[in-house]
Amino acid sequence: MLKKLIGASALALALATTLQSPATADASMTVTPSTGLTDGQVVQAAVSGLNPGTTYRLGQCAEVEPGKFACSFPDIVEGQADAGGNFSTPLTVRATFPGVLFDGTAWGTVDCKVHSCEVGIGDLDLNHAADVPISFQ
Repeated sequence: MLKKLIGASALALALATTLQSPATADASMTVTPSTGLTDGQVVQAAVSGLNPGTTYRLGQCAEVEPGKFACSFPDIVEGQADAGGNFSTPLTVRATFPGVLFDGTAWGTVDCKVHSCEVGIGDLDLNHAADVPISFQ
């Protein structure tokens, strides 16, 4: 069962890091729709190639400074990959959101018309699995 997590600062690191473990190196994700989005729109994220039975966190982030990613913690979703290594969930995306860095530090307002936003997924061991760029109207 999926559950929303608020304030899980480890997600930003999991989503922001470019390191991949062998368990998630072959993951791929689609986000539908991913362009022409409106603030508060619900998109559908579908990921395959994950480690079966592993718990993942999925959310919206942006690279706000070189090497620094801020995420929208109120909308983060957590769930488990099924026996086939698949994970699918709706996600609410925001054109602007209060960004939180991987260490839990508040960054400020992230504007997806200024910063490159994405939907990303990572496991609880902070291994990045996949991400998809998103854009707003």
